[in-house]
Amino acid sequence: TGLDPYKDRIIELGVARCEDGFCVNQISRFIHPGFDPRMIDASALKVNKLDPRDLMTAPQFYEVYNEIAPMFEGAYPLAFNAAFDRSFFLHAVARSWPVRAFAQLPFFLGPARWIDPCAMARSVFDLWGYRLSDVVRVCGLPKREKHEARHDAVTAGECAITMGRAHRCFDELGSLFAKQQQAAAEREYARAQKQAGLGNGLSISGKCNVTAHEC
Repeated sequence: TGLDPYKDRIIELGVARCEDGFCVNQISRFIHPGFDPRMIDASALKVNKLDPRDLMTAPQFYEVYNEIAPMFEGAYPLAFNAAFDRSFFLHAVARSWPVRAFAQLPFFLGPARWIDPCAMARSVFDLWGYRLSDVVRVCGLPKREKHEARHDAVTAGECAITMGRAHRCFDELGSLFAKQQQAAAEREYARAQKQAGLGNGLSISGKCNVTAHEC
């Protein structure tokens, strides 16, 4: 319903499971926001191409969570701009159950385990923008016209798989997470410079301008 995980709610959730480089299962579900869906900001509905009527009889978050939880078994969660998705997921979990009911949160909510194709792209490509569509293009993947949560999930997985195959720096998970952390730190530094009115004076070496299938 918006960009603030503290006050906004997940209204569509898509999950895809990839094994050995292929998508083997995918689920997409509408989620009731916990209030009258007709009260959702019109701009949020337009961006997500949703009709409030689709949400009126949708299940609650915890019901969808119980359905998708088995898909995370033995997997590393992956999301494009992972910090955003993880924060919404974390807040949704916290709102669904009392804190006292948890010995610990589900393992996949830990920040160290998430793979972020956006951060991967920032560490190997020098692009004007790093939206999902930008990374899809530079990876040489087909563009999906329909905006749907499960399609975005599949596409994000395909981007990570493509970059992982093309760049040796992602051969080991430890190296992959280190690259992600470096890219995130550089992004925060650039954002801080911009907010301070210093412009983007950041120079990042070690990137390439060729597409993944050319590497």
